[in-house]
Amino acid sequence: MHLLLIMEETYDKPHSADIVDKVVSCEVPDKTLDPELHSLVGKHMVHGPCGKLNPNCPCMTSNPKSRGKCCKGFPYPYCEETQVETDGYPMYRRPEHGPVFEWIKRNDKFYSNIDSRWIVPYNPYLLRKYRCHFNVQTACSIKSVKYIYSKCA
Repeated sequence: MHLLLIMEETYDKPHSADIVDKVVSCEVPDKTLDPELHSLVGKHMVHGPCGKLNPNCPCMTSNPKSRGKCCKGFPYPYCEETQVETDGYPMYRRPEHGPVFEWIKRNDKFYSNIDSRWIVPYNPYLLRKYRCHFNVQTACSIKSVKYIYSKCA
């Protein structure tokens, strides 16, 4: 299911990086501070891995111009602070020196040191409540909303 919520411009729409960070996270939670969330993110919110770690991953593009790249853009670059863009999605905080998954199993393969670059944006409350893959994004322009409508057509 794709769901689009259009928020009230004045009161509810996230306009600053601080507000976006309260709604969306792309970080690996600290295992000692929040073991439940750490486990849920590891189970449901890690993309791939793909690229050099797994060139046969289904998300790898076969387009000759972008061969060897993930069609979803993973791994994302590190970003120490969320940056609210005016034309699309924010660049979410993905700290370089944050917690990592020491090892993670995906499709009978083991990967080590999976960090924030591989985390699909999530909302901690929704992830705890529904315990499943729950991609949450904030859209800063109408261009980023077109994706939702293209999937519903």
